[in-house]
Amino acid sequence: MATRKKAAKKTTKKKTAMKRRSTKKAELAPKDLLSNMHKDQGGGFQETTAADQTIPFLVILQSNSPQLKRTNPKYIPEAKDGMILDTVTGEVYESVLVIPVYFKMVLIEWVPREQGGGFKGIYDRNDPIRQAVTEDPNHKGRMILPNGNHLQETAQYYVIYLDANGKAQQALISMKSTALSVSRGWISRMRSLQIEGPDGRPFNPPMYSHAYEVSTAPQSNDRGDWSQWVIGDATLLDEMDLYEICHQFSKGTSSVKVDYAAQQEQETEVRDALPAPADDNGIY
Repeated sequence: MATRKKAAKKTTKKKTAMKRRSTKKAELAPKDLLSNMHKDQGGGFQETTAADQTIPFLVILQSNSPQLKRTNPKYIPEAKDGMILDTVTGEVYESVLVIPVYFKMVLIEWVPREQGGGFKGIYDRNDPIRQAVTEDPNHKGRMILPNGNHLQETAQYYVIYLDANGKAQQALISMKSTALSVSRGWISRMRSLQIEGPDGRPFNPPMYSHAYEVSTAPQSNDRGDWSQWVIGDATLLDEMDLYEICHQFSKGTSSVKVDYAAQQEQETEVRDALPAPADDNGIY
């Protein structure tokens, strides 16, 4: 599991993000079998593309998440309120080392919970559909389409994160509602980063030049309590292999398959556990 560490206060200090990578050896097959496997690496995957895979979300477990309920099939014994969940592997973390590689603000259309819920579509932030919405008089900031569906502004961060074994994994962090303020702060910090270039002059490096310790903290308002994202200090990368992994992922995000239905299912189970009418406590 990822552990907390004191991050560098200044991004100009070359403090490696790679000290988080584990040196634990993977389980090995017998030498002769391993040799054959090595020769056949990639076998069976010749016809697969990025569209055949799904990228996991990194989501915050709330007090009423199904992974915390002993009677729920999704129950994870080690999971606790405020931990971060990989929705594909089921691994949970108190914090993760994250390298953001690509940002995109989108509009996502959802069917209201009372009408069965469900993902309906995704649009660019400047799509004309935005002009068709009205504000829900009962929920400040909630945008309603003429068909009754909700349109939600969502900040998407495609990231590489280091799992419990120090292996680089692709994921998506989605921020909306009250988390949009966290997103704006993160973007502002990344845009203001300056490091010294080969010519001695400072420049703003690519988004994936730095890693961030991402954790959570409790929040509350008049609708309830929840856990919110916390973005730690920036740490400059110093390993070329990890930088290239991030660089390549940044160029290929358009072909990544995102399973919004799975994300919506997770969020619906959290909302359904809340007493009405407090079904929108600012988390979503």
